[in-house]
This record gives sequence, C-alpha cells and structure tokens, in this order.
Amino acid sequence: MTLLGRHLINKLHCMTVVYIFSASIFCDTSFADNLTLEREAVLATSGLSIDTHVVFKLEDTGPGIVFQHYFANTSAEYARFKFVVDIENSASEGWTIAILSRNSGESYQPAWRIDASELCENVIWSDEIRGSEILIRLMVDNSTIEPHITLTQVAQAQEPAVPFSIVGEDERQPIGVFPDEIKALGKAVAKIRFVGDNGPIYNCTGFLLSQDLMLTNSHCINSKSERQSAIVAFDYDEKLSHETFNRLSELIQHDYDLDYSLVRLTRSMDREPLKISDARITKDDKLIIIQHPGGEPKQVSVKGCAVDKPSIKGRGSAKTDFSHKCDTLGGSSGAPVILKDSLLVIGLHHLGFKEGSSNLLNRAVHITRIMEHLKNSNVELTL
Repeated sequence: MTLLGRHLINKLHCMTVVYIFSASIFCDTSFADNLTLEREAVLATSGLSIDTHVVFKLEDTGPGIVFQHYFANTSAEYARFKFVVDIENSASEGWTIAILSRNSGESYQPAWRIDASELCENVIWSDEIRGSEILIRLMVDNSTIEPHITLTQVAQAQEPAVPFSIVGEDERQPIGVFPDEIKALGKAVAKIRFVGDNGPIYNCTGFLLSQDLMLTNSHCINSKSERQSAIVAFDYDEKLSHETFNRLSELIQHDYDLDYSLVRLTRSMDREPLKISDARITKDDKLIIIQHPGGEPKQVSVKGCAVDKPSIKGRGSAKTDFSHKCDTLGGSSGAPVILKDSLLVIGLHHLGFKEGSSNLLNRAVHITRIMEHLKNSNVELTL
C-alpha cells in the first residue's frame, strides 16, 4: 500500500490574492442524461475519517504542557487529526500544538507541530502521523494564554480501493523509464490526498498551471473543508522517493459541468508549470497521461494512448469532452492529457469507464473549455 511519507511541510503561509475572481463560486448540480459521477466509482480511497469531540481543557497553567491527549493507532498505517481553533477567543501567538508518536517499546518522537503565529484559518489538519501510539500536546509560553481548541475529526489509513479503467492490456509505466523531457513534465504533476466531506480519504492527481496554481477535478476538491484537508505531494516518482509536500490555501474556482477546480498552493513551487495547447484534436492523435493512479508513484500512459472521439458530451449537456484510450485507475482524476507531438496539455482527465461497461473509453475535458470558463468567470491567469 503506497502512502505519503512523514516529512510534510509544517508552515502554513497566508497568501495574498493576486488574481481576480468572481465572488460567488459557480457549481451546477445538474447531471448529464447518461453520465453520473459517484466518487466511490471513480476515485481511489485509502482510508476513512470519523467525527470526534475532544475539547482541550487546560490541565495546568503553564508555561509548558497544559493538555495531553493519547490516541491508539494500532490498526492503521497513519492517522490525521483535524483541529478547530476559536480564533476570536485565542491568543494569536504563544501556544503550540505538537504531536509525538512511537511504536510499542520505542520512545516518543516529534511528528508534527504548528505554532499559533502560523495560523491562517481556524481549521488545521495535521500531517499523516505514523506509529501505534500518538500523543497530542498543547503547550503555552505563559500562564495568561488559554487557547480554545477542539479536536473534531480523525482520519485513518485503510487498504486502498482502486477502480480500474484499463483499455485492453494495462500498459502504464513508471515515469523513471522515460526520457528526460517526459520526466521534466512530470515535475509539475502531483498526487493530492484529501478527506472528503462524506468521510473517506481520497486520492487524485493535479498539475501546475503556474508556480502557485494547480488544476484538478471538481469531483476531487470542491469545498473549503476538502481543500483544508488536502496534502499535495510532488516528486512522488517511486516508492522511496523524497517527496516535496505542499498544502492548498484557496479554492479559487470550480465548475461541475467542466469538472475542474483551480486551487492555490500555500507555497509557490520553483519549477516549470505545464503549458496549454489551443490546438484542435482529431481522432487517433497520440497522447500522454502523467498520473498518480490509485495514489501510487507517478506513472505514464503512452502505449496505445490516443484520442478516440474528439468531441462528446461531458457531465453537462454540452460536448465539452473527448474520449481517449489511455490506461488510468481511480486516483488518475485530474491528470493532464498531453499531446505527444507538442508536449502541451490538451485536456483534463476526469472519467473512466465503469467495470463491465461495453464502452471501454476514458474521458477528458477539453482544456480550452476550461480556460474559456475561467476567463468568463473573471479569473485572470498569466500562463
């Protein structure tokens, strides 16, 4: 089972909005006549979250540790914790949430922490904490500080469930076997793992449109709470990779029919984003999809990967999609579909066929449709 490592970023930087976007987020909830999109049918799941309610009642006056909460994590490879802070009634500095973990017979080791001065929002999700015993601590600098914090949700890893969308023989390959020009494109592609509003932990793919903007599917990230829970892993090219982690600071725009979400990264990435094509595609145009299928290390579909029908109906009534014959899995949602001859993005992969379907074709949204929608929504992009 492939999981994220423990070396996640510990700082959340408040970012200034520099792009113009509409005040209301458009989300059409209508369904296409013959196309439904249940997350469980198309996304890879790797765990489940449960609600809890642990109020941090100060057991001492400080300075130092004023509250501790023990959590047994014997059945899961990792756990994550959601904290809600009453910012209006809590000091803006001088306190810290720290998590330590260990396996049986070992000493506790620091696993994650966040200081009050690092907060941008009242909701905080921890990193993925490994270990069978987990200790959550609240520490204050002096006796006058009394933060108001509640632990409201715990997410734990489970064996992944991964829907398949393989056309014929599975011909996905690890990105490491490809030439440098494909590896360079892969630097802009990341795995996104988040806690869905309905409970499961989901895996998706996303890619950079700029150094701090990422595109993925709306059926992946489409709410503030899901955005807050998301962990973005770049450079996950093999199981022992040293990933580069990031978080999401803003859900800028999303649309149901076009099945896209534009999100802002907490920290700008010093790497080349992917470039967009405005070319018209035709049947049998050769394609490349760089993806994180099932939350696995980065893989590439290129063998037999080609356009089938250049224009078909998508989630709405309009012909926003094209079908392709590239191999994907649940978790590939949000991957860039790239023209092989130009190495430019032509589409956003978003749908795979259902098991037992006679129509063994995957679908992607035309990237030009998404760019047009962003422009019409007053989102200004410099690409």
